[in-house]
Amino acid sequence: MRMTEHAADLIVIGTGGAAMAAGIEARSRGKTVLLVEHGRLGGTCLNVGCVPSKNLLAAAGQRHRALANRFPMAPTSAGGVDVSALMAQKQDGFPVRYGHARFVDGQTLQVDGERLRAPAYVIATGAAPHVPDLPGLDQVAFLTSTTAMEQQDLPGSMVIVGGGYVGLEQAQLWANLGAHVTLVGRFAPRTEPEVAEVLRGVFADDGIAVVEDQAVAVTKAADGVSVRTEDGQEVGGERLLIATGRFADTGDLGLQAAGIGIDERGFVEVDSQQRTTNRRVFAAGDVCGAPQYVYVAARTGHVAAAGALGEPATVDYRGLPAVIFTTPQIASAGLTEQQALAAGAHLRLPSAERAGHPTCARQPRHPRHAQARRGRGHRRSPWGPRGAGRRRRRHARRHLRDQVRADRRRPRRHLGAVPDDERGTANRGRVVPQRQARQAAAHDIRPQGPGQRGLACAESRCRPHAAPVTPPSSRSPPGP
Repeated sequence: MRMTEHAADLIVIGTGGAAMAAGIEARSRGKTVLLVEHGRLGGTCLNVGCVPSKNLLAAAGQRHRALANRFPMAPTSAGGVDVSALMAQKQDGFPVRYGHARFVDGQTLQVDGERLRAPAYVIATGAAPHVPDLPGLDQVAFLTSTTAMEQQDLPGSMVIVGGGYVGLEQAQLWANLGAHVTLVGRFAPRTEPEVAEVLRGVFADDGIAVVEDQAVAVTKAADGVSVRTEDGQEVGGERLLIATGRFADTGDLGLQAAGIGIDERGFVEVDSQQRTTNRRVFAAGDVCGAPQYVYVAARTGHVAAAGALGEPATVDYRGLPAVIFTTPQIASAGLTEQQALAAGAHLRLPSAERAGHPTCARQPRHPRHAQARRGRGHRRSPWGPRGAGRRRRRHARRHLRDQVRADRRRPRRHLGAVPDDERGTANRGRVVPQRQARQAAAHDIRPQGPGQRGLACAESRCRPHAAPVTPPSSRSPPGP
């Protein structure tokens, strides 16, 4: 058996998004790279994932829009679909010679009988569709997200098990192409409930039946397959598509021989720098359990290559964007509300929502508020002039309330009536302290007629008082 010492500075297993990013990173550092692939060049995203599925989604959406044309004066057609031609036009991959890579020890990789050695390795073999252990599933011919992209005929009906992003996209794809689709499983489990409710309404308008229950068994039926749910409900269709997620594609890779650990789900264990339990081997992309987006795979590929070449880096997942390519598309960034609460975060919601929110209602919005509640007195508002304005208005209301209460406790003999001024409107009916009445009289302001009444306070919330007014004839003349 031939041995090639130092085949390259870095050997990358795979040619998908993470592998290509690792190769680009190594080449940018002036290092030599060798990529090993046992399938089609480009990996999942280029051949059976992102690119072809979005191609078909666009084609299905075009047919759906033509079918629901809102402008009859501009006719369109939505006839039958040539599925065979549709599948052929999206097949733009690059065929390569087969070469399966397998570790024979912690430092040596074997590819089709040839042993290769390199200072470092990057595993970027991606993920494959997960097939659940459903009773009866092995007795029917089912589809996965990969084999569904190879369909040559349009089925009349389809049952899709799984309500994640793969199941949602596949359900709308085949429904828009003309199949009757039933979706079984939790509907959009990783999206906000309000967003999922909007998409649920769109699916209902598109004629997609949604059964939000767990599938427990599959049986063969006369017209296709039948799926039984946990609550005993039976749904059937001509074809069955399994979309319950993806797992690491590490079949016969020799991880145990290389001392590379995997977690309970089968993904390669890595640290924050994408290093595996073998210090010479790094992993990137879907194979290590990272969020399954091509931009995440590319970033982890760059970080893995940098670490393998002696310059460690990390991936910052804060504010991670996510998207589901349904119609309408669902986009998000960062944590959902439930994820944030589970992480112990304090949420700031709009005031209309904060009052009824169980977490925000019992927690201060800012540490300074907690300090003030513990008796440290009034502090400057952390929310700027708006908070300060609210505090000033609150103090002004309290001051006015105290003045009103003091006026109510004052004896009535200290009050007097102020007649109208020469304009006849400004002081009509006002009841003021006697000192102000004497000042008004000194300015020769004529009194009101007998029986004039007024309010004890100008504040609209105060109780009106009928203040008797002394007739002008009984009042003493003003002083000189």
